[in-house]
Amino acid sequence: MSTILVVDDMPIFRDPIAASLRLSGFATVCAANGKEALAAAVAHRPDVMLLDVAMPVMDGIACLRALRADPALAKTPVILLTAMSDKRYVVEAGKLGVQDYLLKSAFSMQELLTRVYKYVATPQKPAGRPGAKPEAKSDAKPQAKAAAARQCGRGRAPRSARCPTHPADRPSERCVSDRGRAAPVG
Repeated sequence: MSTILVVDDMPIFRDPIAASLRLSGFATVCAANGKEALAAAVAHRPDVMLLDVAMPVMDGIACLRALRADPALAKTPVILLTAMSDKRYVVEAGKLGVQDYLLKSAFSMQELLTRVYKYVATPQKPAGRPGAKPEAKSDAKPQAKAAAARQCGRGRAPRSARCPTHPADRPSERCVSDRGRAAPVG
């Protein structure tokens, strides 16, 4: 299993990225600054490092210099994932052998995975629970979807039977049933 080292001082970025990578079949190790990242790189020998630039204790550029100075870690692929778009940082990182660069404000998880896959083999998806039966594929008929929509429009649908037009992440919105009535979704 390939290991990805995720280095960012902000848990709000670091933790969801690491969780998404784990769901995609990678092992992850996290670090909150450059100093922790170097220690983690020595201990875990990651296949790819996702590195932020602006961090306390040791910034990403200093971490990258130290990484490239260590013969055992010098060839580790590094993808900068940062909010900094200043040209001088990008040029400096390029001179230090950064393989890719993504802005935090303009990337998708799919784009990040595409770039990670350039440097590591596509992982096997994590196996389910041992001894668990494989899930049956849903062959829901259009009538069942319409019934779920009617049920949702009346505000009585369980979470698993939401109306297909009702976004699950916005429960405060109203959903219109097939009869044209609006009702709060409960």
